[in-house]
Parts: sequence; structure tokens; C-alpha cells
Amino acid sequence: MMKIVAGLGSIDEYIPYVQAGADEFFCGYVPASWTEKYGTLQALNRREVMNVNVQLGSMEDLKILKNMMDCYGIPVKLTFNSLFYSNEQYKEVAEIIERCMNVGFSTFIIADPALIVYVRQQGIRNCRIHLSGEMSEINSLFLKNIAQFDIERVIFHRKNTISEMKSCIVQCKNQIPEYEAFMLNELCHFTGAYCNSLHCDELCHLCHVPYELGTYDETEQKTEGKLVVAEETFLEDAEIYVTGATGCGLCSLYQLEQAGVTHLKIVGRGNYVDCERQDIAQLKKALNILEEIKENRENQSCISQMPCSDRGYERDECNSMRFKERIQEELFHGKCSKNCYY
Repeated sequence: MMKIVAGLGSIDEYIPYVQAGADEFFCGYVPASWTEKYGTLQALNRREVMNVNVQLGSMEDLKILKNMMDCYGIPVKLTFNSLFYSNEQYKEVAEIIERCMNVGFSTFIIADPALIVYVRQQGIRNCRIHLSGEMSEINSLFLKNIAQFDIERVIFHRKNTISEMKSCIVQCKNQIPEYEAFMLNELCHFTGAYCNSLHCDELCHLCHVPYELGTYDETEQKTEGKLVVAEETFLEDAEIYVTGATGCGLCSLYQLEQAGVTHLKIVGRGNYVDCERQDIAQLKKALNILEEIKENRENQSCISQMPCSDRGYERDECNSMRFKERIQEELFHGKCSKNCYY
């Protein structure tokens, strides 16, 4: 079964999310010393937010979180999502990684290829590296080249199609064993590696600024246009919770599993705790439905009363359609967000 990876905004969220069914976590760590020295413009994690629980800011929090990991057995990965650093910062980031490893964290999500090279050149070999979705891996050629730096997992970015993921996995699974895909929340219209927006307290995120789509004639005069206002969904309580209100891939779980995806990402740092708990629970239900569908496939009995071949479908296509039907019936109950990732 594919594993659920959920975002942590604070150590207080760890136990509730474990109880909801998460298999792994990711969270940011930005020491106060880094913030004091570099401020917002030279980000360590591209989530330089102080007014909302988005990431950890002290080594003591990391130590508490490590104790929780030892108690519950659910691992946490630390993110370093900046697309690049200045020359002097590479040494500082490597030192931060080593301090985190001394506390007991062994896996790091990195978005800057140069940082991966630097970490390995400095002899830091006993840490596991996951390629951040912010790196915007494009094809299997790139993955094969970067696999030489002992990459454990690829986190596909938001704009990958399932067929593109499958192609990369087929070509690279002997070199990189694990693959993670976005599943719930934050279906951003930007690709992370090409977004220069700042996620901070001082400025609105660029993805929430109104913009206009249109076409131009040969004289570059606008001929038609449409104002687009990116809506931010605020959920006041669990009663109005909508699964995947800002992005959802649940109906594609069957195809993702067939493509070879091993982990599923719930974006939730800064989200309401009750909402992310329900996200985790809903994804868990969807995975259980997927297992039931797979068992039916393995038993070689068609889900429909009519054989798949008589309906003009291959068995996997038939099972995929039935899976989507059950997701709509049992999870959404007519409240599908329509914000589909895939």
C-alpha cells in the first residue's frame, strides 16, 4: 500500500496526525539565527513565516520531535526548499544539516542540486536525500544523472502527468527506489522551481494576486481577456470541511499505484489541525478502497456485473473507473472540490 506523507507546522501536530493514520511527516526547520542574519529575502526553506505554524525554529523543538519519533515510530523529514543559496551559505546549510543529524534526523528534502553536490562533497554520506518537488525534475535523464548522489526518493512536482511519472519510474526505479506524488491541497498554478514568490508574513503570496489571461493579435493589442482571482479557501470548522478544497488527486490513486508511485503527499503546513486530520483520514479510506479494488483484480473477477471485455474496457481501466465511482460515492458525497491534480 502507498504511504501517506503529511506536513507538520509544529510539534503539537505530530500525535494527532499519527493517530489519524499518517505514515511519514515532513517539516521545515529555520533556526532563529538564520532569520536574524538573512531575513526573508535569503530564505533557507522558502516558508519564512512567523505568524502561522509553518515550521520549527528551535533545536529544542527538534529534540522533542525526535523523542516523539522514538515513541511512535513515525519518521520526520526536514525540508531545505530554497532554489539556491549564496556561496557562503552552503557551508552554513551543511552545518545545520549536520546539527540536525546529531539530534537524530537522517532524511532531508532538498530543492537545490548544488546543495546536494556540496553535501556529498563534504563527506556527509550517512544522510538520506529526497529530491524536493520544488526542484521540478523534468525527465528520466535528469534523474539518472543525479542518482549518483545516493538519492532515495523523487518527489514529483505539481505539473507532472501520471504518464510522465510512470516513464521516469520505469527508467529509474533501479537507481532511485521511492517516488512521491502530490495528493491533497495547494494546487498552485505555478511550478515551484520557476516561482519567485516569497512565502512570508510581509507580502501576499504571488499565487493569490489577481492576474489576467488573454490573447493578443499581431500588433500586440489585447483582443480578449479574463480576470482571474485566485481564491484562498478558509475553513472555519470541521462542519464545512471539503476534501481537497484547494487541490485533490484521490480519484487518480489507482493510476498512480499502477505507475509505481510509493508515497502520497498531503500539503498541510499552516493548515487547521482538524482539517488536516480529516485529510489524512480521507486518504486512508481511499487507500483501503484501493486495496479492495486490487484484491478483486487479483481474484480475476470483474467488478461490474458485465465482463470488462463485453463493455469494451481492459480490466485495469474497468477497475480504475469503479474505483473513481466508489471514491465519489463514499468519500465526497456530492461535495467534490473539482480542483483535480491529475
